[in-house]
Amino acid sequence: MTQSIHGHKVMDFMVELGLKVELDLIAAIQHQFGASQRFHTCSATDLDAKALLDFLKTKGKLVAIEGEQWQLAAGQKCDH
Repeated sequence: MTQSIHGHKVMDFMVELGLKVELDLIAAIQHQFGASQRFHTCSATDLDAKALLDFLKTKGKLVAIEGEQWQLAAGQKCDH
């Protein structure tokens, strides 16, 4: 079984990507980490790529910019 990847790694990857439409973000995450990869955060587990993005939105870490494009909110990544 594949080990869960922390959302911080995905957030670092998203910084490299820049602004993206949500479906493009999901596809890029699945391409980079694997379509069936599961993710976790400091307070959530067993997330797929879409669920991770939804979680980041609810926490204010992923914000809509320029219509349907998304980016990480500045200063929202915890440092542990």
